[in-house]
Amino acid sequence: MKRQSIPSWLRRKVEQRDQGICAECDMDTWKARRVAEWAVKYFLELGSWEWDGRPLLWQMGLPASFAVRPYEIDHIHPISLGGQNVIDNLRTLCRICHQKHTKVLLNQLTRTDRIQQATVDHRERLEAKY
Repeated sequence: MKRQSIPSWLRRKVEQRDQGICAECDMDTWKARRVAEWAVKYFLELGSWEWDGRPLLWQMGLPASFAVRPYEIDHIHPISLGGQNVIDNLRTLCRICHQKHTKVLLNQLTRTDRIQQATVDHRERLEAKY
């Protein structure tokens, strides 16, 4: 089954509701984007992305992708676990929080899959034995 993307009208509704504020860390992602765009413009004029030998956005604690889109629309209850593309199941997360949330979720899913597989293996061994 092909994953269905969030419709653009629904994405806009979530953006308007949350006003660019990350649900986890309260970062104003719209402001962060403006700062990142300014940094990109300024350093392109200078001909360098670095300041003190390190990338500027990195020094600001921001990934370079903030200049493109500093936030993600996140499913509170993931599609893979039965969640839906409805406004009550969607929230705005900054890219950093979204990466952390996704990593935790993947670890939980992996752990759950291992437990389920161990249960299936154990059941198969018992059936083979008797």
